[in-house]
Amino acid sequence: MAYETGIATSLTDLLDKIRLFAIDQGFTQNEFTTVNSEMTRLFMEKDTSDGGGLTFYFGITSTVNALATTTELSIRGATGHTPGVSVVSQPGAPSQSARMNYIGAGPYVAYHLFSDVAGDYVHCALEYSAGFFSHLVFGQLDKFGAYAGGHYCDAVALSNSPSNRSNYYSSYNRFLFDNLGTNASSFNGQVSANLELNIWRLFEGPTGSSGTFDAYGNGRGTLTARLLSKNLFTIF
Repeated sequence: MAYETGIATSLTDLLDKIRLFAIDQGFTQNEFTTVNSEMTRLFMEKDTSDGGGLTFYFGITSTVNALATTTELSIRGATGHTPGVSVVSQPGAPSQSARMNYIGAGPYVAYHLFSDVAGDYVHCALEYSAGFFSHLVFGQLDKFGAYAGGHYCDAVALSNSPSNRSNYYSSYNRFLFDNLGTNASSFNGQVSANLELNIWRLFEGPTGSSGTFDAYGNGRGTLTARLLSKNLFTIF
């Protein structure tokens, strides 16, 4: 297993640390662009070892506005890469991003980056303030059966109220692969499985939606068989 820890001086520096660590795990950088004084974008891809021939594309955007009231990394999957356009406008991108938010502008206490032997996932655990942690993850599922895809992108979304942030299970927070918290509708995690088409699906609930088919299980309640995974993620 690959592991790295250190101190990130800013949100952009944290994104750069994630970028370099992912490159070391075999991910290819498609674009790393400073959009303006508030925003930086990273696009990457990888043909993961168990992706069934489906390339994993994703983008991460770091945002710190002028007053530092918005401090977040947002991540969204895609089915390809178009240079020079936003994460939202990438081919096959789902309708929402997962966000690691309210983490401040840095410097941070510590970051921890993990990957497996094959380098098929990258998990970031950030201690953004002493004793307070948040997470951003992307990679390849450990799957049941053989199918194309099985990639995922997700992050922890915290409440806008500091009093709720110390309670990981608060209904005002959204943890990994959860979409039942109050913040759920704005911060959907994603998983890709090429069962019908090459489509990124969103987590919506424990039973799914017959209208959109966007839910593949839920981490707060239970992960259903629709997720098609035996080991979705490891909590560090």
